[in-house]
Amino acid sequence: MTSNTPPTEGLADRLKQFQATLDAIERGLARLGRPEKEAFTPAEFAEVTSLSTYTVQDHCRRGRIRATKALSGRGAVRGWRISAAELRRYQLEGLLPDHSSVVPSAAEAARG
Repeated sequence: MTSNTPPTEGLADRLKQFQATLDAIERGLARLGRPEKEAFTPAEFAEVTSLSTYTVQDHCRRGRIRATKALSGRGAVRGWRISAAELRRYQLEGLLPDHSSVVPSAAEAARG
């Protein structure tokens, strides 16, 4: 018993679907932001991770993102630097637990 439909029928549609799937995979891989740098500023980290720069700096300060302070090229001002390894860790695992003991501001303490 043989089929009357040629084996190439529907092949164009299947190829279009396959190409669309490949395009989606490539877009996803590009969004991973595979780091080529050794370290990132909070602004660069924020751009890759879709966070705000302020949020990244706050997470660095609280120890939720592993970062170091380094000279920033503006005299004695030191800025946060986040390693490429930490970016990869964050993308896979997310934020570290918050173990900071943040002291409330005077305004917050006055409110009770």
